Order: sequence, then C-alpha cells, then structure tokens
Amino acid sequence: MKWIQKLKGLFSFFAATAGVTFFVFYKKHLETYAGEMTFDQSLPKILDTLYQQMFFFQAQNGKIIIPSDILISIIIFVSLFFLFYVFFHYMGNFHIFAQRKILQQAFLHYVSPKIVQDILHSPENLVLGGKSVYLTVYFIDIENFSEFVVSHHPKLVVKHLNEYFSLLSEKILEHGGTIDKFAGDAILAFWGAPKTQDEHAYLACKTALEHQKALQEIKIEWKKRKKPILNAKIGIVSGNVIVGNIGSKGHFNYTVIGEPVNQCAEMEKLNRFYGTNILVAEETYHKTKHDFSFREIDEVKSKGTNHSLRIFELLGEKDDIKKEQAELIEKYHEALELYRTKQFDAARNAINHCLRIAPKDIPSQRLKAKIVSAI
Repeated sequence: MKWIQKLKGLFSFFAATAGVTFFVFYKKHLETYAGEMTFDQSLPKILDTLYQQMFFFQAQNGKIIIPSDILISIIIFVSLFFLFYVFFHYMGNFHIFAQRKILQQAFLHYVSPKIVQDILHSPENLVLGGKSVYLTVYFIDIENFSEFVVSHHPKLVVKHLNEYFSLLSEKILEHGGTIDKFAGDAILAFWGAPKTQDEHAYLACKTALEHQKALQEIKIEWKKRKKPILNAKIGIVSGNVIVGNIGSKGHFNYTVIGEPVNQCAEMEKLNRFYGTNILVAEETYHKTKHDFSFREIDEVKSKGTNHSLRIFELLGEKDDIKKEQAELIEKYHEALELYRTKQFDAARNAINHCLRIAPKDIPSQRLKAKIVSAI
C-alpha cells in the first residue's frame, strides 16, 4: 500500500539523519574511549553517555535549560533530516517525471494529447474494457483515392498523404477531438471522450467546416507545386457508442464501436451520391441547428437496420449563408416536403425553382429525378 511505502521512506530518512548526527557529534567520545579500553569495554560507556544526554532539559539556578551541544545536535538533526527528505523526494519525482516524459512522447505519435494525460494520471486504466457514452463520431475520407494511388508513385502517395493527414489532424486536436485511427486514406475521430464535452456535436461540425476551408486553401499551394489535388468528404453522427480499450490482452486501442460509427462511414459515402461535402445525422443536426446552417437532403435506409436515417448537409456558420443560398435551402425543403406528402406536381415546380437558382446543384437533380419517377 502507498502509505506503508511512505512510512518506510520516512523511517529511512530518519535513520540516515540520526546516523550522520551521531557520527559528527559523538566522534570525540568514540575517540576518547577507544584510546583507553577495548571495544567491549568502551561500548557501555558510550551508551551511558548517550543515555545521559538524552535528558535534554537540565535545571540550573531554578531554570530549565537545554545544553548547547544538545541544542546544536537538535538543529543539525532537523536540518539534515529536511535535506535528506528534500533530496530523495526530488530524485523520486525526477524519476517519475522522466518516465512520464518518455511515455508521453511515445503516445503522442499515435493518440490525442488528452488520452496521454489520462494515461499518465491514471495508468491503471490501461486495461481492456469499455463503457457506453453519448458522443459525436467523425469520419473523413479522400474522394477517388484509389485512382490517385494507382496513377502516382508510392513515395509521392505517402508523402502527399502525410501532408494531408498532418493538416487534418492538427484541426481535430485543436478543437479537442480524439483521433481514433488512420484507416488507409480515412481518419476516424470523436468528441466526448475520454473527457466529457457537452459541445461535442458543435466541435465536430466546427472542425468539419475548418477542414474544408483548410483544404481549399492548401489546394492553391498544391496547384502551384503541381501536386495532386485531394478532395475530402465528411460524415458526422451523434449517438451512444461503446468507448474504451478494445482488443487483445497484448495489444489494444482506445476506440469507439457501435451503430453511430457505421452510420458515420455510410454518411461519408453518401456525399459522393448527393454531391455534398459534409453530411450529418439527425441527432447532430438537432444539437447544432442554432449554430450552423443546414439543408435536409433526404431520408435513407441505414444499412443493417430497419429504420430510416434523415441526413442533413452542413453548409456553414449561421451568419455566413448568402441570400441566394438561403432561398435555395427554403425552396428545396418545400420541394422535399411536397414530395413526402405526395403532392408531386407542386414538388416538381418547387424543385425546378431550385434548379433555376443553382442548375448544377446535385441534391436538387437527385430530388427531381425521384419526383419525376413518382408522377
């Protein structure tokens, strides 16, 4: 137990200090007796002297005083004890600090600094196991990555991919996210664990917008350097997942599993069909609809389940939407609602209005195809 170890350490300090004090201040007695008699004869004398001087308080002229040599002994004893304690305490902390620094540097290459701090403060958590947590999962993937790989040299692919990952990882960690894993050309991250974050959905959406902005900016630099242009698609889902150390006894990862993780990957892929960049699930939308502008795109069947999934396109900050875009969102929602209530002629008129505003808008093209096929 920790308190027993501390007690043993304290006793060691006391014994070491007492030994040094004894050697310094009773050396003259040892020398005196050693010159007159054998060790067997001198030992009782030395012990007797120590016994007499243990009575620190002596009466002289009606006053109780402490002999000067005893007072000096006490002062030196306390001083030495303090120095011993400080020295060993510092050395112990230095050793722990060095170990933590090595551990920290090792883990920072793979996981979020938050997880590293959690490991350092609670190393006993490095065991298999997990718990159910409501959080937001984030999946970002490169569009047409396979074509990029087969058409470029492996060294260029790895170098370019590392630059891309560095840019995205920085934004995730900057907004308090935890990087779960790099899977090929994709990053799985989440907000809400290991430390609770009430604004996990907001932070994920904020990161998504900054990712797209950062990629637009770096594309200009890539074009100047004649490097391949990479486009990314993002899926965001809020829900209950199992989070914790999952794997084998010898090797495990701090990760998330559950339906929201699978839906997140689905959401990212749906971007390719609808021509969008960021799609979020209904839970995420309801948590952040007052902070960002969204367009409900469609309702789709979730793979492996019997229920439908409403998907929303994240367009930007609430105040960043232009008048023309706001009109497009309004008319699109009108067309979608008319389609759902089977008012197909009115729905066609509304979606045609959308296409007059934005002829190349793929979600509007997809919705018009559904409306026409239903008439």
